[in-house]
Amino acid sequence: MSKTMHRALGASTLAVTSLLVAACGGGGNGGGDAAGADSEEVEVGPADVTIVNFAYEDPEFTTTAGSTVTWVNEGAAPHTVTGEGFDSSIIRSGRGWTHTFEEPGTYEYWCSNHESMTGTIVVE
Repeated sequence: MSKTMHRALGASTLAVTSLLVAACGGGGNGGGDAAGADSEEVEVGPADVTIVNFAYEDPEFTTTAGSTVTWVNEGAAPHTVTGEGFDSSIIRSGRGWTHTFEEPGTYEYWCSNHESMTGTIVVE
């Protein structure tokens, strides 16, 4: 292989690697929410719902209006908590997310990355 061809191949490999790292790295903290100030990403603490092995543990429970629910991802894969009117964005391993349910009702949620992961919060 000629020196010029070897340099071109090396430059192409570097460019592709840089693009892959940038695409996988993300630019934010993995949190955020389209719903606004009543939701936030949190450091790991007590969880109402733990995410492990591609499942929400205790995915269905009842709480009262005004309560804040905390999900913590203890699995290796990134997950979301997505429902009508709320979305955690990506929750990375070892991170958590909270959402305050102000209104009574039944709130179904799911992981947008893994559609078999579902749960229900009943707010009284």
